[in-house]
Amino acid sequence: MSKQVQISEKWLKASILGSIWAASEIVFGSFLHNLRIPLAGNILTTIGIVLLIAISYFWKEKGLFWRAGLICALMKTMSPSAVIFGPMIAIFAEGLLMELSVRIFGQNAFGFVLAGILAMSWNVVQKIINFLIIYGLNVIDLYENLVKFAQKQLHIHTEIFWLPIFILLAINIIWGFLAAGFGIFIGKRAQKENIAQNIDFLQKENRNTNFQIDDFKYSHIRLIVNFVAMILILISANYLNWIVWTVFGFSAIVFWSFYYKRALQPLKKIKFWVTFVTISFLASYLFFWFNPSKNTVFDAFLIGWQMNLRAAVVMIGFTTVGKELYNPKIRGMFQNSRFRQVHLSLEMAFETLPFVMANIPSMKKFLQKPILEFQKLIRQAEYRLKSLRGADSKKQKIIIITGKIGVGKTAFVRKLIRHLKNRNLKAAGIVSLRVMHENIRIGYDVENLQTQATSCLARIADKNEQADIGQFVFSKTGLTLGIEALNIENLKNADYVVVDEIGPFELQDNGWAFSLGELLSQYNKSLILLIREHLVEAVVKKWNFKKPLLIFVDNASEAENLLKTENEICN
Repeated sequence: MSKQVQISEKWLKASILGSIWAASEIVFGSFLHNLRIPLAGNILTTIGIVLLIAISYFWKEKGLFWRAGLICALMKTMSPSAVIFGPMIAIFAEGLLMELSVRIFGQNAFGFVLAGILAMSWNVVQKIINFLIIYGLNVIDLYENLVKFAQKQLHIHTEIFWLPIFILLAINIIWGFLAAGFGIFIGKRAQKENIAQNIDFLQKENRNTNFQIDDFKYSHIRLIVNFVAMILILISANYLNWIVWTVFGFSAIVFWSFYYKRALQPLKKIKFWVTFVTISFLASYLFFWFNPSKNTVFDAFLIGWQMNLRAAVVMIGFTTVGKELYNPKIRGMFQNSRFRQVHLSLEMAFETLPFVMANIPSMKKFLQKPILEFQKLIRQAEYRLKSLRGADSKKQKIIIITGKIGVGKTAFVRKLIRHLKNRNLKAAGIVSLRVMHENIRIGYDVENLQTQATSCLARIADKNEQADIGQFVFSKTGLTLGIEALNIENLKNADYVVVDEIGPFELQDNGWAFSLGELLSQYNKSLILLIREHLVEAVVKKWNFKKPLLIFVDNASEAENLLKTENEICN
């Protein structure tokens, strides 16, 4: 039984949504973090909120949010980054909180807005929890002394201990409100518009998924030892002499560094050392300044030292635990347990990821046209869902008519249509008609084979025009006519469909690209595709054709090719 059959509808959709969410974390996260853009986490959370809310206007199943969050979080385990627990927890918590909101208040404006607020506010809550885990309870005293110091310097006489946190929380609440509102707007707009007929550019880029599997030798024993050692070191900090505790801490770090090369990655970042110096200085100064009778300068310095060493142990320790948890044997346990749906959904998500990564917009395009790009993400999700549900591949036949430019591919197909018409087979789809002026090609028109309606498809760009691809400018009227001709609803009476042609424009996910995807996933009869010879390999790879019939057009073997193609369609 195939995965598509075994996996439930909710988990199938969660795998698609989770992979799109993960792809946005990879592409946009890398962009934001590499440029050191402030509040990068909030921006990524915004994308997740908008995506989940917008897709809810199409996929209304309960439980989709937390499932998508879980899948996206689990996909983070294969990231080469040494820091994965924080993002994993944040993503899953955001999905869980959004799910909680819509479960209680429903999939309506109020439920979505509260979902956005809760998800965005989690950034503040998790940040506080992270500080407590990494630096211990001393961070509370450090924060309190820092606030008191600020009060004295600013001559503030009212209690403002919680004010900075409340201000930060308020900012996140407003941000979450706006993100949810934008998601609602995108979802409603996508519902009203036929997003399948969107013909704007979607830049295709080759991107590395940033996921890797290495030859690491996993060990259940090391997993247990690492986890227990980390806990004991953190507890012993409160009871042992600082020299003994420092030796234990450094010994663990050296041991982890020997077995786990990735473990030292947090220590290679300048951010860690800036934080190290800042905390050491603040602790030495503030703890001594406010309690000179209780703390010597050395005591204050030791507090800062303990906080920093604790941070190193926590970050490196969790990295080692996370690495060992990716043990194939541990993952195999999930495959044969009650968590089988999670395992199947995760596998499906990784299968979907290359498709999503190949089609996700660049950050530049996303910032330029966010509404359009979010609609395209929804369109991708819908297409992938239909693709995974699958068409009857035993009945569907792919016939590729190919040859060099100008060899007569369209003329060959017109002859084929006449032959098949004599056998009472009805054609549908489109053909491209070359437009000439004074024996010079100036562009192409498109013809609907069922209605014989024609329209301008492309013309050579004028000097003042920017070409869509190559030297051509495409007409929205012609593209709309072609998309309508290839619409599944209009092909019920057709015995085969012609698409002339699949070229560079389609390889960049424009023109007939989306229509072809729908035909491959939903149409179960013969497809005749016209493709230039040098593009056949790229097209076959992009749409993953299985054993297509290739017909190379040339005058010498025209009769043989016609017969071969007829037999393929009729048998």
